[in-house]
Amino acid sequence: MIRDPRDVIISGYLYHKHCEEKWCTNRPDENIASIGFPQIPHSQHARTAKWKAEYLRSLGGSSYQETINSLDQEDGIIFEMCNYGRWTTEAMRDWDYSNSRIKELKFEDIMGDFMGSFEQVFLHYGFPVSVTQGMLELVVEENITNLSDIDISESSHIHSRQTTKWKEYFSSRHKNLFKEMFGNVLIDLGYEKDNNW
Repeated sequence: MIRDPRDVIISGYLYHKHCEEKWCTNRPDENIASIGFPQIPHSQHARTAKWKAEYLRSLGGSSYQETINSLDQEDGIIFEMCNYGRWTTEAMRDWDYSNSRIKELKFEDIMGDFMGSFEQVFLHYGFPVSVTQGMLELVVEENITNLSDIDISESSHIHSRQTTKWKEYFSSRHKNLFKEMFGNVLIDLGYEKDNNW
């Protein structure tokens, strides 16, 4: 799954302020012999012991969530951009997109055509049309357009129906830092034609 990295950052910022994931709410303990979950997210398990220790030290004894909530919105977004948002953006940037066995989809395309996107996935992986139809009936209830406003407000993962939020949140400082950190990633992922956004 590919998503506009700017929206990855904003989505992460909004989610990490209130989520209940243990790695996010857990205060770091640098003295444990082997650093793993819940000290760090599962997604960062393959990092070196040195990286993990440095990450925990960077939190200054607070949890990721305590840190992000201690900052105003401007600095909170920068914190997210330099941490989980960066890890995700780098993973999307460094992914090998030449492997035809893997079907990559943009989040924005899925949100625009949920059923068509999942049909592509099921057919790509060789499921017969008859099975694909049954699988589509199972995933239809995950389509955000089918959720009520109450379902949206009660979801810990969904902040709103809006797919693109970064324009509301990014300041010129955020834009400049993003460009400095990630270079041409938006061009490479097909979200911009140049860096003059």
